[in-house]
Amino acid sequence: IIGGMVVDKIGYGKLVAVAFLLHVLSAAIALTAAEGMSNQLAFNLLFIGTFLFGLANGTLEAVANPLVATLFPNDRTHYLNILHASWPLGLIAGGVCGWVLD
Repeated sequence: IIGGMVVDKIGYGKLVAVAFLLHVLSAAIALTAAEGMSNQLAFNLLFIGTFLFGLANGTLEAVANPLVATLFPNDRTHYLNILHASWPLGLIAGGVCGWVLD
């Protein structure tokens, strides 16, 4: 509910750009955790990276729902179902890619 109001105030494009930047920043921070650094520093880097990743995903989710509902006003339930089915499909595809590349 709150996300929809924020999207209306700030705009779709700006929030998608913020989500993209947060995803890039989260990956950069999480990937800086390396062998040889203290456990506390590595934990903090991974924690902050994961937190930013969740914030980016929440921002994108707040944008995606009203955007799909706006683009398809006559058949919004159908397209919202497709949108929400794509999230677990992406998780499965990512897992398969990781398994294949391992």
